[in-house]
Amino acid sequence: MAAFALFVASVFPTFAKDWYVSPTGSGSGSGSLSNPFDLDTALGTQACKPPSAIRSGDTLWLLPGTYRSTASGSGFKSCLVGTAAAPIKVRSFSPGRAIIDGSGTNFVIYVSGAYTWFINLEVEVSRCQRTSATPGSNAGPSCLAFGPSIYAPGIKFINCFVHDTAEGFSLYNAAPDAELYGNVVVYNGYVGPDRNHGHGIYVQNNSGAKLIQANLVGDNADEGIQAYGSPSSSQINTTLDSNAVWNNGSWPTLHYASNLIMTGGNAHHNAVTNNMSYFTMSTGQGANNFGQYYDGQYDLTVTGNTIVGGNVEAAVEGVRGPVLFRNNRLASVIGKPLYTIVVALFSDENYAGYSWDNNSYFGENSFYQGLYDGNNLSGGVGLPFVAFRAQSTLDSHSRYSATLPTGKWITITPNKYEAKRANIVIYNWDAYADQYGDFQNPCTGACASVAVDLSNVLANGDPFVIRDAQNFTGPPVVSGTYSGSVSIPLIGLTKAAVLNITNSNGSPMIPAHTTPGYGVFIVCSPDCGLGADIPQPPAPVHTHAALGSKFRP
Repeated sequence: MAAFALFVASVFPTFAKDWYVSPTGSGSGSGSLSNPFDLDTALGTQACKPPSAIRSGDTLWLLPGTYRSTASGSGFKSCLVGTAAAPIKVRSFSPGRAIIDGSGTNFVIYVSGAYTWFINLEVEVSRCQRTSATPGSNAGPSCLAFGPSIYAPGIKFINCFVHDTAEGFSLYNAAPDAELYGNVVVYNGYVGPDRNHGHGIYVQNNSGAKLIQANLVGDNADEGIQAYGSPSSSQINTTLDSNAVWNNGSWPTLHYASNLIMTGGNAHHNAVTNNMSYFTMSTGQGANNFGQYYDGQYDLTVTGNTIVGGNVEAAVEGVRGPVLFRNNRLASVIGKPLYTIVVALFSDENYAGYSWDNNSYFGENSFYQGLYDGNNLSGGVGLPFVAFRAQSTLDSHSRYSATLPTGKWITITPNKYEAKRANIVIYNWDAYADQYGDFQNPCTGACASVAVDLSNVLANGDPFVIRDAQNFTGPPVVSGTYSGSVSIPLIGLTKAAVLNITNSNGSPMIPAHTTPGYGVFIVCSPDCGLGADIPQPPAPVHTHAALGSKFRP
């Protein structure tokens, strides 16, 4: 009989199940659509014991509404455990928004269970002041929860909207093989008496690998994406790829920080590829740091990135080869940055391990080459491009232009987890009136809009919307049925306000929009990011585990 049971199990594999969760669900619920769980119960928050019936490959559907934990101020804790081959999925149920609100807790969601994917969720702190009287990191208001904080292997957050928390995402060493993909991450952090605190994405890694890809990260209180080790914490095997990152450090007053940081002690085998960074050029503020602060860094790849604006557009300091810095585009207005490039070596090394070429530079003509002692630069000076190239032996095939580019640079990144969805990033060079980074006034004609070919994302007849990443839940900037090229407006766009902080006169705090110079948009089917765009099933839909249950509509 036992042999027959084993035969049946091998021929008829277990089906993955669908479970339902509601803001009005209960701990005694069955997880059905008519009798859903509450989220604390479904995740196992209280005793770190989710319902035993939830297994690898299952999906938890979060019905529309706002979820607040009852776990005595600690927030939601996810203890779900899937497998690498069959992760558990926690997803928004369409139509509507599934909002996880961490007001008054330590963490909006703390992930300690392994191999779980979180998809199309909104994460926020809706009610908490954004200022602190105590200096230092981790000294924010007690009611201001951290966003998703990940302490387990194999976790993915996909196409989520994370905003107005103490820090957007935190990925620590206890979370190998984590992935953040396609998330919109804005307005996270708070204001201390010493400085702003809280990044869009904070990453450390000492085993496995981490992938931070195709995220839209802007206007966070401190840094944008900070992959940052320390003398006691490694940063290895981390990839930042195809992210759009803009104007981090824009509030309460403009004090741009860094959009991209890849640095730390014992940092190696890291890559920064195909990212699109922007600081409003006329300010001459902001930076991107690829290697800095501590000794022990090597094997760094920085390729295919577009970097516009800043005080130091790109700094590579204290990185021992091999270093690959190729096929990057950097642009700024003359006289605004301190340096286009900063490259500084330890005194006992040379450029033999550096493959640094085929880059394109526009505008500012000041390239720093010097020494680095683990803390400070020395022995260098800003050089014009030709002298920098001759002295350093770098950039032998690169090119420099004193004028800004013309036309538009458009990048469309189809979403690998959701069909008919893509990121659209536009650098609009037609918007600039002069070499000082001032926008044309009035902005008309080619300055005011851009035609975008979305035929690799949409088919004729597909309903779609285009949303502004700087006002993601606001009205779409374009909507309709796809029939060819789509015109996206680059003027007259409104921007969301930062929650729970105002200007000194009591008015809403709304950082300046980056358009018409730079626009970040998401094209998707009509419910995008506000509930996954799938039909509402009349009954639970079962997925055959043996055939895989990877999410893709």
